[in-house]
This record gives sequence, C-alpha cells and structure tokens, in this order.
Amino acid sequence: MADFPAEIYRSPRAWVESRANLVRWAEMPHGGHFEAPELLLKDVRAFFRSQRAGSGA
Repeated sequence: MADFPAEIYRSPRAWVESRANLVRWAEMPHGGHFEAPELLLKDVRAFFRSQRAGSGA
C-alpha cells in the first residue's frame, strides 16, 4: 500500500490491515500517484525486490 497524502480517498492503515493481507505500507512524502509517479515506481520496485529476496531465489 502506497499512502499518498494528496489522494482524494485515503484508507486508514488499521482498516486496510483488517481487510487485506498487508505486506508493505509506504507513506509517501507528497503528492498523489498521478502527481508523483516516480515515488510509486520506486515503491513498487522496492516491494518486488523484497519479495525476490525473501523467496530464496
């Protein structure tokens, strides 16, 4: 979950944790996913890096 402060709707972390298998929570410093796509891309890459590292591959 990438939590951007400028999104129209922001889900509280506790709500997300109670309804989904939350693997990663990242609070972005500014913007929304359209205003700061580089932050979203960086977070997506970090997520997949962590998944590869944890898989033993």
